[in-house]
Amino acid sequence: VIQFSLDTPSTYSLDVFDILGRQVKSIDSGFKQAGVHNVIWDGRNDSNNDVASGVYFYRLKTDDKTAIKRMLYLR
Repeated sequence: VIQFSLDTPSTYSLDVFDILGRQVKSIDSGFKQAGVHNVIWDGRNDSNNDVASGVYFYRLKTDDKTAIKRMLYLR
């Protein structure tokens, strides 16, 4: 589960990248109201294949900000 908060209502996109910077999955995008939100990543890539355990990064882009966080995926 990836949790994030938005200060103002805005469009956003949430993407997962591997340690080499390659995009693994485009998880979600669209419009959300201000507040705390949870998005579930099921550990699969855009081709619907399971990814390996390891370190991944997720990038949250909104109208005016971009945040990148590290996460550890274990299965």
